[in-house]
Amino acid sequence: MSNDLKQNFEYRIDELVSRISTLRKNDNSGSLDDTISDLNKYLCVLISGYFEKVLVNQIINYSSNRTAPEIQNFLMDQLKHTTNIKKKKLEEILNGFTTIWVDGLKSWIDYDEFCASLGTIYDNRNKIAHGDSTSIGIQTLLTSYNYFKSFFDELSKVMYRRRA
Repeated sequence: MSNDLKQNFEYRIDELVSRISTLRKNDNSGSLDDTISDLNKYLCVLISGYFEKVLVNQIINYSSNRTAPEIQNFLMDQLKHTTNIKKKKLEEILNGFTTIWVDGLKSWIDYDEFCASLGTIYDNRNKIAHGDSTSIGIQTLLTSYNYFKSFFDELSKVMYRRRA
């Protein structure tokens, strides 16, 4: 996986979390509630982008040493506009390569919580994008983000696991 992409996203997310935490700590009067809410919404969008881009990057990287350039180009073309990746879509994408990946992920102890977090992030991101109200909080966002980071570790394990 291109660590630069993943690290860049993680740096941006961590910096935004730090800014939100600082604002919350210094806002004794509640006068920054709207600003903090807006930053939480941006963080939700950023986390969803992190998931989409890193997932595609991890799949492309996996295939880069295993397939011909033409197949890599096809995969990049097919996956580059992948959005709104909830559980069903994620499993369809991964099963398109091998059911072993999804089966391996389903044995991960946090798989159900991860899938719930995925739904929460995308439901809220779509509300934000369409101008609907949402009150997603920093704790929910951080929990989801941590599940996403763990998911990529688990996905890497199942992708590169030697088959018997």
